[in-house]
Amino acid sequence: MTAGPLRDLLTVLVGLGTGVLSAMFGVGGALIAQPALRFLGAAPLVVVGTTLPPVLPTAITATIRYHRQGLVDWRAVAYVAPPGMLATVGAAYLAHQIPGDGHLLLLVTAGLLVWTALRMLRDGVTGNGDADDDTEPDVESSPRGPLALGLVGAGAGALSGLLGIGGGVLLIPAFSQFVRLPLKRTIATSIACVGLLTVPSTLAHAWLGDVDWRLALWLCVGVVPGAWLGARITVAAGERRLRLAIGVLLTVIAVSFAVSEIPNLLRAVR
Repeated sequence: MTAGPLRDLLTVLVGLGTGVLSAMFGVGGALIAQPALRFLGAAPLVVVGTTLPPVLPTAITATIRYHRQGLVDWRAVAYVAPPGMLATVGAAYLAHQIPGDGHLLLLVTAGLLVWTALRMLRDGVTGNGDADDDTEPDVESSPRGPLALGLVGAGAGALSGLLGIGGGVLLIPAFSQFVRLPLKRTIATSIACVGLLTVPSTLAHAWLGDVDWRLALWLCVGVVPGAWLGARITVAAGERRLRLAIGVLLTVIAVSFAVSEIPNLLRAVR
């Protein structure tokens, strides 16, 4: 699709949905925006870079809301963010060295999307994470030490720079299962970290010419109100039914995304 008012409007709607889902589940939102931007005609490496700038306003909007509720574990953020920010820069440059003209990276993103969707469906079926703050354990801060949290940050940063995602797809299971934070604190802390990891990754991809600033601007217009709404929903409600619905939606998106990218990858490597 060529640049114009129709594409701009569709991009705003993509940003709105991305902001809602990002704030609700503590991820950067690129996992949702990347398939949409490909369907709107953006090139693979441009998709990787362009989905990063809107992550920052999404994360700021959601983090402010979660901080007011006392849900952000700032100790974990302090140990996760610095190594993660360093890892993003090297990974962004590595993205250009991987064969496939970006199509292989997008297939990896589709795989991560499927993994995230299956986790949501599993938790929705079993009821994991369906408790609200009154029934979650009262955990003031992460029980893990600086080294463990730093390794989590480095891994999330590498994903952010390499794939153009915020890193929340790794932070959410790491904070929930490895660090043992309660669900809502996991989501809030993840989105705070994601915002910080996005800054160096965005700068690196912009330097490499991977960012379509027109698309990024219209995404930002949508993600800010979307993030506010998503954070509001998470604070006020449990996630079981939401996880089931979003899990099904993400599975459909991931499968269609992968099906469309596989032929492109085969053509690129010939």
